[in-house]
Amino acid sequence: MSGLIITASIVKTGKGRYVAHADVFPVMTKASTQRGAVKKLREAVLVLLRDAAEAGLLMNMLEEAGYTIDLIGFPGNRQPIIYNEHNVVVPVAAGLRALNRKRQPTDEEENSYALN
Repeated sequence: MSGLIITASIVKTGKGRYVAHADVFPVMTKASTQRGAVKKLREAVLVLLRDAAEAGLLMNMLEEAGYTIDLIGFPGNRQPIIYNEHNVVVPVAAGLRALNRKRQPTDEEENSYALN
């Protein structure tokens, strides 16, 4: 069996939960433990890959994520080719926080950014 090696960023929230984010795929999960968040992330990435395959977009998605197409399907684990890494600072205006306070999200909306 071959596999894709992905980098996951894991953050502990103020609510004692862990959020795992796949760096090369648009997937985030959360759980009460780091291990649980990573397990859910693995499952969520697999669902994303299956959905892409069913839509005929798997190879395009993997190529855009940095995986070499010619090696996909061969035994062994594959990593994306990363040319450089940067910490990026995104300036956030103070007005965003005030805007956020105007409306509290429902539980469903609050959880929609991450898979449970």
